Amino acid sequence: MTLTLEEVEAKIAEYTELRKKLAKENGGEAIAALFAPLWEFPGITASSWTQYTPYFNDGVPCEFHVYADEMPVWVNGLKVEDYSIPESIPNEWVDEAPSAYYTEPNRWSGGDRMNEWREYQASKRAEYEAWKSNGWTTEMLDGLRDARREISRWLDTHEDFLFDVYGDHVEVTVTPDGATADEYEHD
Repeated sequence: MTLTLEEVEAKIAEYTELRKKLAKENGGEAIAALFAPLWEFPGITASSWTQYTPYFNDGVPCEFHVYADEMPVWVNGLKVEDYSIPESIPNEWVDEAPSAYYTEPNRWSGGDRMNEWREYQASKRAEYEAWKSNGWTTEMLDGLRDARREISRWLDTHEDFLFDVYGDHVEVTVTPDGATADEYEHD
């Protein structure tokens, strides 16, 4: 039996509507289950990603995209970006010495940048304390990175599904209790 072009288009439209309905009805629970490995790590209370269509893309067509490659996690309520997850947890905190960028006078304002350095060190120390207080080990950090990588990989390859579930211009936050989408402002 050969289908006509109109019948093929009707079947595709029917499938698309069914896919959207299934995504809306079951997608949130499926996403929550995907993130379950994160909740096995001590102190991890949430994770998130953004998804949106850029408003401007330097002449390239603007297309919807899921931005899960730098998916942050919350450790004891402190948001930790992907690049801030340490390679290991030292036994004690040691302040780093500031680079010349921070110690030389700012040529525009004449002031110094040491306040920036102190704020940076305070945020890094808070992150260290969050990891340390939960008894994290280097092996646990490696496991967290692996779990995040697998989740991110899945999110990156299911953009149509995620669009159907949460829509455009949103930040999706996942906790052990489920997932929520909030409006997301971007450039």
